[in-house]
Amino acid sequence: MPKPRSKSKSNVSNGKVQSKSMSKSKHSNNNDEEMGTSDICRVCNEYGDLPDYACEDCPHAYHDGCIDEQFRNKGFRNCEDLGYECEHDMIPIQFEYGPKLDTEIKSKRQKRAARKRSKRTNKKARTKRMSMGGSSKVSQTKFKSLFYQHRQYKIGDDVVISMNDSDGGWGVGRITSIYQKSDETMPTFDLIWFWRANEVNNKLPLKKYSEMRDIQKGSEEDIEAHELHLDETCKGDMPLCSLIDNKISSKALVVSSTDEYLMHLRSGNYNKEYYDIFWCSHAYNQNTYKKTLIPAGIISKHSIVGITPKPQNNKRQSRKRNRGKQIDELLQDASKALMLSSVPTKLPCREAEHAQIERYMKNQISCYGQGSGLYISGMPGTGKTATVRQIARELRRFTVKRKGGKGRGNRNLPEFGFHEINAMKLPTPKHLYTELCKKLMDRHFAPNTAVKKLEKYFSTKDNNRKICVLLVDELDYLLTRQQKVIYNIFDWPTKSTAKLVVIGIANTMDLPERLLPRVASRMGTTRVVFKAYQREQLIQIIKQRLEETKVFSNDAIGYCAMAVAGVSGDCRTALQICRRAVEIAQADIKENGFTENEKNTKRAKTGNNNNNRRRKRNNNKVNDAEDETQEIVTLHHLKKAKDSFDQSNDVQIVSTLSIYEKLFLTGIVMHNSRNNVFAGQSDIYRRKFDNFIDTRLGEQRMKSSHFRNLLDRLKEMGIITITFEKKEWIEYIKFNIPIEEAAHALKENDICANIISTLQTI
Repeated sequence: MPKPRSKSKSNVSNGKVQSKSMSKSKHSNNNDEEMGTSDICRVCNEYGDLPDYACEDCPHAYHDGCIDEQFRNKGFRNCEDLGYECEHDMIPIQFEYGPKLDTEIKSKRQKRAARKRSKRTNKKARTKRMSMGGSSKVSQTKFKSLFYQHRQYKIGDDVVISMNDSDGGWGVGRITSIYQKSDETMPTFDLIWFWRANEVNNKLPLKKYSEMRDIQKGSEEDIEAHELHLDETCKGDMPLCSLIDNKISSKALVVSSTDEYLMHLRSGNYNKEYYDIFWCSHAYNQNTYKKTLIPAGIISKHSIVGITPKPQNNKRQSRKRNRGKQIDELLQDASKALMLSSVPTKLPCREAEHAQIERYMKNQISCYGQGSGLYISGMPGTGKTATVRQIARELRRFTVKRKGGKGRGNRNLPEFGFHEINAMKLPTPKHLYTELCKKLMDRHFAPNTAVKKLEKYFSTKDNNRKICVLLVDELDYLLTRQQKVIYNIFDWPTKSTAKLVVIGIANTMDLPERLLPRVASRMGTTRVVFKAYQREQLIQIIKQRLEETKVFSNDAIGYCAMAVAGVSGDCRTALQICRRAVEIAQADIKENGFTENEKNTKRAKTGNNNNNRRRKRNNNKVNDAEDETQEIVTLHHLKKAKDSFDQSNDVQIVSTLSIYEKLFLTGIVMHNSRNNVFAGQSDIYRRKFDNFIDTRLGEQRMKSSHFRNLLDRLKEMGIITITFEKKEWIEYIKFNIPIEEAAHALKENDICANIISTLQTI
């Protein structure tokens, strides 16, 4: 009968082997004990679960479920009964894992997450999480060591690997990790490879082991054949079965010199534990093709990191060689500083408006929000919203907690929360109630329900509730026939229990005069007007942005400020033009490099102080490099950027729009050209747009909220202007691009071109 394999010898947990005994069953005889039995099933070829029964004549073993039913439960004697041939010379595969590597949770966030997972008892949540793909993720279990063929392999050991014939049939690697994947059952080694000296020296063909055994031990040819070079940059992974076949061991003994190599050869003790002996005194880098001498401790201590030397930078590189890289870095820094998203901590040229708004907010917060609101008006891009955000950040530093908190003299303020809502992004004006409930109560309600919740919220006295500072941007978008939304916003702060401060911002100067009397009375008389930036102010703003990277000439900055101040005074436009000039300068330098005129200009500005420049170069190379590249962006680049920016508003921006936005603009072009007008009602354009979607695209009509988002996007880009007629309660859209240029840009799309082709005037 076959040798039974005891299941108690293999402890399997969660599909991973924790330990496995190498001893045989009680039913095995002495011959079987000497022969040994494999820990792998011959049919399924899987590790991790000890086979049930083994052949009596060879080391092969089988799982009971992998063979036919007639041979199960000790129903066969040897492999021939199952249709296989017995392999008497086969080396039995036997292995067991050592201790696992502890996975330490380092961050506090991970520790809290681990505690939550340990306390969770809701099985539905677990099932849902697994159904979302969490259980299919492949993980690894790492181990400190592995016992294979009664021999221990641990991290840092050198092993001999079976290779292809083209690589000589063998190779040597150093183990850096031992792990098992959750979707595999065979252990895997991560290695860093040794190069054979003959490979590095291009001495081919490489000798196989059968050829090396014929060489006399200790001869010069033998020493040369056993020389290795360790390379940390050459990494790989090999399964357990890739170890070279040997009944004793697959480990390699690597020493640090030829003297040690010869000493071990004379003693002959290495044959009891190692497959072969090698020597290594140099490290090799496959990226630089260089080898360097390494300390002997790296080999003897089995180091796995810090072996291959990294290529060192040449410190004597000429300045001309690094000049292009320095200029490119300066231009990149300037481009980042000019981005609209990089708002400075303090806005320049707005000191008077800053002081007025700060005084109002301090008084209102100190009085717990009992009073009228504040209305801020001004042209786009004049810093209205950014100033309010900056003041809110500054005032939070002077707030004190209710319980205990040390004050700061007379500047103590109660705690407050700052919330911002952009009315232009709301589907309807009533959705402001929904957004405000989300911010104050962290709950979502429909607009009609939300207004009732807010009425109760602001009418109920609560001493523990923070003061709410609400900033409503684009306030004119909340205008309705009865103006109920604006009335409620400015009426709630008048209640003694509200603890609400409201600040409204809009581009319209006369919005309070256009409101109904009862609404205007609630808004109050406190107003702040942001005037458009002047030329000197724009110069100061641009120079402050470019304070750390002075790559613009003064003429270029002055030209940009003058061009923008004469049109709109919009700071954002000035920054966008300067950023476009940086991109043009980068492309110009990349294509043509520095021209001789630019070089002569820099030499002329430095004068005859060559000796001083040499001293400065030796003392501070970075500052000297910045001075040398101080005027990279010139007036020529600014003029090209200004022309490109003007054209982009007409043609280039339209070319980048989506198909829906292009269809909407096509409807505007069709209506305006046929009626010889520059503006029209929003409903007329909407009907044309819906007709184009039905007939040209064959899709469903766009929802009102999505259509409003489309209009907002076109308005933000300056393509259209939306106005509201108070008396007639009609929304008008003005097209800001000439019809001829818009039609030229829209004709790039086939659908729009077919529609516009029906017009004979264009």
